[in-house]
Amino acid sequence: MPITVGDVRESRRVAQRWKTILVVVLGLLVALGAFTYVSFRRDMRATNARVDSGSSLISTACGQIEYASVGIGLPVLVIPEMAVACGSTIRWLF
Repeated sequence: MPITVGDVRESRRVAQRWKTILVVVLGLLVALGAFTYVSFRRDMRATNARVDSGSSLISTACGQIEYASVGIGLPVLVIPEMAVACGSTIRWLF
């Protein structure tokens, strides 16, 4: 069966539709990425501002420690995971 001019035109129309769909999908992905980035930066600025406010430094034999005194009740000591992994940090705590 020979290929007709109509077949070629229909093939081009289908290819153009796929290109349009691809451009729309890529545009939506870029918009979603931009929205996610802007939201992340806004949340990080708010978090950093919250963390940076109200903290103080104290000098110890092992160097400076940053701490915050917030709330009421019994005091709680929070040690980040990175410090727990370091044996020397644990030694001077206990």
